[in-house]
Amino acid sequence: MVNSPTTPDRVSRAEALGESDERFHQLADHITDAFWIRSPDMHEVQYVSPAFERIWGRPVEELYAHPEQWNTFILPEDRERVERAFATLTTGESGVDLDYRIVRPDGEIRSVHVRGFQVRDAAGALIRHVGIVTDITERKRLESQLFQSQKLETVGKLAGGVAHEFNSILTTIIGQSDLLLLELPAGSPMFQSATVISQAATRAATLTRQLLAYGRKQMLRPERLDLNAVLVRMDAAVRHVMGRGTEVRLIPADGLHAVKADAGQVEQVIMNMAMNACDAMPRGGTLTLSTADVTLDPEYVSRVPELKAGAYVMLAIADTGAGMGPAVTSHLFEPFFTTKGVGQGTGLGLSTCYGIVRQSGGHISVESEPGQGTTFRIYLPRAEPQAEAATQPLGAPELPRGTETILLIESDPALREIAAVLLRRLGYTVLAAADSLEARALAEEPGAGHVDLVFSEGVKPLSPSALARRLRTVLDQPRT
Repeated sequence: MVNSPTTPDRVSRAEALGESDERFHQLADHITDAFWIRSPDMHEVQYVSPAFERIWGRPVEELYAHPEQWNTFILPEDRERVERAFATLTTGESGVDLDYRIVRPDGEIRSVHVRGFQVRDAAGALIRHVGIVTDITERKRLESQLFQSQKLETVGKLAGGVAHEFNSILTTIIGQSDLLLLELPAGSPMFQSATVISQAATRAATLTRQLLAYGRKQMLRPERLDLNAVLVRMDAAVRHVMGRGTEVRLIPADGLHAVKADAGQVEQVIMNMAMNACDAMPRGGTLTLSTADVTLDPEYVSRVPELKAGAYVMLAIADTGAGMGPAVTSHLFEPFFTTKGVGQGTGLGLSTCYGIVRQSGGHISVESEPGQGTTFRIYLPRAEPQAEAATQPLGAPELPRGTETILLIESDPALREIAAVLLRRLGYTVLAAADSLEARALAEEPGAGHVDLVFSEGVKPLSPSALARRLRTVLDQPRT
C-alpha cells in the first residue's frame, strides 16, 4: 500500500526539512560573512545572506535582479583575475580561493576573501555552486602597517650601518683638515682649500647624524621634559622660521605630564616639522602646536606594532597647507623621500623625526588630505613621577697635556693615524696598534717602557676586559 501525501511519515519529513531550512537561514542570516548559492551555470543567484549588504553596501535585491552585474562591483584592476578564477569553477572541479577588492557605492574600497565550491548530487551531476565571502579589509590594513613598519626598520638598520661607517671616514677628513688649518698660514690658497674641505665634511657629518637618528643609533641624553616649556622656549624661533604671513598658535594642555626625552632632539623634531609646514604654506596660513595627555588603549596600539598600551603625552603639529594624498603619506618617513624639487631638500627631515621619536620609545603619525592641511601627532611615554632631575652639562675643560705613554688600539688606519697625531701634539708618547694581538706584541717589545693608559675600541679577537687583563699581566712583568 502506498502512503498518501498526508501520512505521518511525509508530515514528519516535511517538518524536518522545514526545521532544517529554518536553522540554515538563522545561521546564514547572522554570520558576519556573506554566504551565497548560485545556479550551475552561475547565471542565477539563488540565495545571498544579509551580510552582503554590510560588506558591499548594496541591497541584496540588486544582486537577485541583476546577477550578471556582480563583476562590476569588483575593482577594475582585480576584475579579470577574479572572472578567470570563477570561470574555472564552472568548467572544472577545482574550487575558488582568492582575495580581491570591491568598490562600494560610496567609493570606499574593501578587501574580501572568497571561497567557492561545486555541489553535486549522488549521480555526480552539478546542481549548484556555493561560497562564502569574508571581509578582510581590517586584516589587510594591519598587514600593510606591519609591512611598512618592518620596511622602515630594515631601512633604518641599513641607514644606521652606512652612517656609522661613513662617520668614521668623515672623522678622518675633518681631523686632517683641521690639522692642516693649524699648520697653514691664514689667507693662503691652501688654507682656503682646507677650510672648504672642513666645511663640506661638517655638512656631511650633519647628514650622517640625521641618518644615525633615523637608524636609532644616535646617542641620546634623555631628561625629564615639560613639552609645554619646550614649546614656549621655541616660540620665537618657530615664528621666525614661519615668517610674517603665517599665524603660529600654541595650545598647551593644563597639568601636562612630563616626558623622558632628549631636549635637543625634541627641539630638532619641532623645528623640522615647522620648516615642512612652512614649505606647505607658501602663501601663509596657520601652524598650531598643541599638547595633551592621552591614554592609548589596546585597540589603538594593535594598529601600531611598535607601541604599547599606556599613558603618553601627545604633541600635535597641524598646518593649513596643501596637504598630501595616501601615495605621499605612505612614504613620508622613508629617508631620501621628498616632494621638493632637486636641490631643495635632502629627504631626511621627517625620517630623522621618525628615528628620534622611535628611539625615545614613542610613535609619530600623520593625517593629511589634499587641500585639507596636515597634522602630525607625536606620542612620547610619560616620565615616571619620581624621575631624577635633569643634570646640567659640564663645560668643556682644557685639554690635558702630559708626557705619559698611551697604547692606542684602533682598527681603522685613518682614524688610528689622526688619533695618534692629536695625542702626540698634546705631548703623549703613543704606541699605535690595529688590534689586540698587535697591541700585546708592542707591549712585550724590549724597551717598550711603562704604559700609563690603554685607549681602545671594542677589539677582536679579545674583548676590552680580556685585553686589559692580558696587558696588565704583560705590563706588570719586570723589564730588562
